[in-house]
Amino acid sequence: MRLSSKEKAQVIILAKEKKFMYNKNKFRMMSEELKKVNVFVSAKSIKKIINKWNDLFKLGSLHTRNSSKRVISNQEWININRLILKNNEITATAIKKELNLKASERTIRRYIRILGWRKINTKYCQLVSMKNRVIRYHFALMCLYYNDFFDDVIFIDEVTVEIRKNTYKRWFKNDVIEVYRGKVGRARHNPKVHVLAGISRRGATKCVIFEGKLNSNGFQLLFKKTIKKFIENEYSDGHRLIMDNDSKHASFSTQRFLVRNYINHFKTPSQSPVF
Repeated sequence: MRLSSKEKAQVIILAKEKKFMYNKNKFRMMSEELKKVNVFVSAKSIKKIINKWNDLFKLGSLHTRNSSKRVISNQEWININRLILKNNEITATAIKKELNLKASERTIRRYIRILGWRKINTKYCQLVSMKNRVIRYHFALMCLYYNDFFDDVIFIDEVTVEIRKNTYKRWFKNDVIEVYRGKVGRARHNPKVHVLAGISRRGATKCVIFEGKLNSNGFQLLFKKTIKKFIENEYSDGHRLIMDNDSKHASFSTQRFLVRNYINHFKTPSQSPVF
């Protein structure tokens, strides 16, 4: 089966990696590496593709139709891939300016798609300071060393839930009379409620719904109504309570309340991920 230009470009890009450059068995290793991305090519074929590239700077045949009309050369194609690997937020406009390309931005975007790149929405995660990274790493090692499976742990937290009664899709028919023609009224801000609840190996606690800002005294009142009763019923043989370092959880008043009610608060490092 003949390789496409995109697959041949992957071979050339892979050959530039240091781990393959000076290895005697690089062609066989490259063949195994390419299998992981569903590109099946023999070591012999890889050698031919690389030799042709080194001699002629071409990926395909010398007599490829319309080869003279291509506005982006093979070397520029590889340079585009290198730029995106270096900075995955670079735009087609910046690529054109950086490499001084004659092709239009639309053509550049098409070649980028051929290389296998696609635009996705940027996702964010919590940044953790170097100090807390070390502490969290030691905590994780301790859990592994003691084979901690959190069998006696109750995880609790508050969350805000947005109340919505409509689905994203609905049925509509032309001959059915509707005042708003299939449209649904929507408020600028959907109503929200706050929920306090917990989970554990022995099941979930009851959820408590509350409104407004929760302070230390309010947290203690809700805790006594739900979490405390759950611990007494399900974990009479011993427990550990894990919650984040929110001010209402870590306040002196709350800590004193936990001690008075014989709650074993198991402290975790700051900026710990949600278990």
